[in-house]
Amino acid sequence: MKKHFISILILSLVVLVSCSNNEAGNAPAVDNNNAAELQKIEAEKQKLEQERLKLEEEKLRQAEESRRQAVVEHAKLEQQFPPYTEGIVVVGKTFFHGSADPTTARGAFLVSGDMCVITKVSNGFGYTDFFNSNNGKTTSGWINLHDLEPMYGD
Repeated sequence: MKKHFISILILSLVVLVSCSNNEAGNAPAVDNNNAAELQKIEAEKQKLEQERLKLEEEKLRQAEESRRQAVVEHAKLEQQFPPYTEGIVVVGKTFFHGSADPTTARGAFLVSGDMCVITKVSNGFGYTDFFNSNNGKTTSGWINLHDLEPMYGD
């Protein structure tokens, strides 16, 4: 019985030493795996940051292009409507604005077929003093030139 006990004890020690050697041997492998995983994650973060920067640059480029197109479009409209050009409303309703700015719309408006004289232009808008013969009132303000067609005398 004493022999069995010693044999079991020796066998247990061998297994215990063997396991601790394997764990010690695996520990650097686990650390190497963690380091490799961290490098992959860092590389992916850098890739995502580069993609975000590219998207941001593209967004800025598109905004600049849009602004340039608006400037060109406004210049074309302003050439179509030199001072004191008569225009006719070609949309259902166009609102007067307090300034040559689309955010300053007022309640007053012109309707399709109304004619007005554009006395000055700015930012794609034309200034007019519109006399309403139905009520005898004059309304002054800025009209979006996109809503008008110029009328040229013969």
